[in-house]
Amino acid sequence: MLMNITGSPVIDSSSTSEISDARVTQAILALLISRAPDATVCPSEVARALEPSEWRSLMSRVRAAARELARSGVLEIRQGGVRIDPNGEFHGPIRLARKPRVQLPGR
Repeated sequence: MLMNITGSPVIDSSSTSEISDARVTQAILALLISRAPDATVCPSEVARALEPSEWRSLMSRVRAAARELARSGVLEIRQGGVRIDPNGEFHGPIRLARKPRVQLPGR
């Protein structure tokens, strides 16, 4: 796995349109796996790992993948440190966290 200067996984890509939804999901999981079990990940970190120069264009896809992972019980979406409903509306900064007692693949 390619790592950036801070030690976070970097998934190289030439174009955001070439990035599949599966790769977005894999990037979320890779970042969560690379952190301590109680650490969180910002969706922008995922987008930057996938496409450092065009990361903003991936934000809606990262949030959509996070919602699906939350619905399936793999992670929690938090706002202000509080778990929020992945089916509800939310605006502003969010963080992605492992659900308590969930073992992610590869850990």
